[in-house]
Order: sequence, then C-alpha cells, then structure tokens
Amino acid sequence: MARLAFWRKRDEQYFGFHQDLPPQAIAKLLGGQIVWQQRRGPLWAAVIVFPRAMVG
Repeated sequence: MARLAFWRKRDEQYFGFHQDLPPQAIAKLLGGQIVWQQRRGPLWAAVIVFPRAMVG
C-alpha cells in the first residue's frame, strides 16, 4: 500500500492527478442545472446551464 501512496503522490505532483467529481456535484457547486449527460464506462460528459440575466 505504501508503494501505491508513493505513485499517487508522484502522479499528483507531476501529472495533475485528481479525482473527478460527478456532474451532479459540479452543477450543485456552481449553481447550474444539467440539461444533458452521457456515460461510457468510467468516462462522462455533461452540459450544465447557468441562470444569467439577459441585458439589452
């Protein structure tokens, strides 16, 4: 297990290793709403819309 921690630390340091948040968590944190999403295995994509005032 110590080896795993060693490699994870190196991944974080040199390659920007991170844990992804699910689309629902991202939308909630940013105050948006998911209007489309798709998953394929561990990969996902989502479109999140954000309420904005229209000026003009």
